[in-house]
Amino acid sequence: GDEEQAPNRLFVISAGNIPPAMKLIANEDVPIEDPAQAWNALTVGGYTNKTQIADEGYEDWDAIAEAGDISPFSSTSVTWPQGRSPFKPDIVFEAGNRAVSPQKTEMLTLESLSLLTTGENSGTHTLKPFYATSAATAQGARMAAMLKASYSDFWPETVRALMIHSAEWTPKMLQQLNGAGSMTARYQVLRKYGHGVPSFERAVASAINHCA
Repeated sequence: GDEEQAPNRLFVISAGNIPPAMKLIANEDVPIEDPAQAWNALTVGGYTNKTQIADEGYEDWDAIAEAGDISPFSSTSVTWPQGRSPFKPDIVFEAGNRAVSPQKTEMLTLESLSLLTTGENSGTHTLKPFYATSAATAQGARMAAMLKASYSDFWPETVRALMIHSAEWTPKMLQQLNGAGSMTARYQVLRKYGHGVPSFERAVASAINHCA
């Protein structure tokens, strides 16, 4: 349509995943993928609180990430040049965890460490596992849609700002920040977790002039 009447949009973009591998790859070593480097997009990474393994036959396996830490799936912007690149991801949502064998020789994605979503066949597969930054980004898009539905006159930039402003770091994230010995090290923590985990309740409170 006419550019002057075109709707404004907020792009909610996945930070991108660490490729599947037999050995553990550090989140810091895998850079966020194009186009998630865009300054004005809302880039979503992943963290996890899923640490309890309930899958039969894997009782002696361990979850890779601790509760509140970055998801083993999520890439970061730690390797990007400081001062010339944005801090990404902007926020993080639950992305699931992975499991490692007792011998530390095998890693798997298990259902109990994943989220659930609707399956493609309601008759045979009503629900199925969902994980990684795609799952995290779906939650981010949902929250953005809920805010837009609540405040239809808000600009996309305002919705993005509310989501980021409502985010808070988990105790595990704060532990790493407090352990960083320099400003450079603190920048790297920000490039892993973004501004933390958003809250719809805090975002709504901020929108009506309450302190979030």
